[in-house]
Amino acid sequence: MVASFALGRRALPLPIPAGDIARAGAASLAMAMAVMSLPSQGGALELMEKASVGAMAYGLAALSLDLCGLRARLGAMLARRRESLAA
Repeated sequence: MVASFALGRRALPLPIPAGDIARAGAASLAMAMAVMSLPSQGGALELMEKASVGAMAYGLAALSLDLCGLRARLGAMLARRRESLAA
């Protein structure tokens, strides 16, 4: 696997966004901590609860860490929306 990675990097060098990978890992860690802090009840209700809490935790962490420029994109989208509503 290591040899494949080394040969591939030499044949076709691609940028590895280490900062974005680290921020995605941090957001995943925040999601995991939020989900693990919930009590285990069992059943479909627990699954829905943990899925929704996990999604919210990851989304908030991704937004606060500006994962892949999310804040700038969201700001531009909201500005376009305000302009279209004002017109």
